[in-house]
Amino acid sequence: MKHLFTLAAVLLTSVAFSQTSSSSAVNEVGFTFSSLNNFGLTYRTGTQQAVWRFTTLASSVGSTEQDAPTQTLSTDAFSFDLAAGRELRRPITEKFEFRFGGDLGLRLSRFATETDDKVGNLDTSSEENLVTPS
Repeated sequence: MKHLFTLAAVLLTSVAFSQTSSSSAVNEVGFTFSSLNNFGLTYRTGTQQAVWRFTTLASSVGSTEQDAPTQTLSTDAFSFDLAAGRELRRPITEKFEFRFGGDLGLRLSRFATETDDKVGNLDTSSEENLVTPS
């Protein structure tokens, strides 16, 4: 996990510094991560002063299974974020700039639970799909 974090940091730094050119058009692709277990991609397009950014982030991916003498409980969860926003850039020095902006996004989530009753054959299952602002 430590090596993955280092690799991501190096890639993001190289992508950021590779955009210094004489052209005013900006097209950037990068990796995003949050809490070291949520990963995604970002794409930025625009000019040196302002860009539109589009981000996807897969988060909360996982499943668990709890086994007890009378029942087995299985849960699956998946969450996927989509966001779009505007980023403004103001130079501070020749090689350093202040970036700020905002995003609007949606989170698409799916939760599924299944209970296997080993005693009375009262098996249950539920599934929930949610779309919420993020």
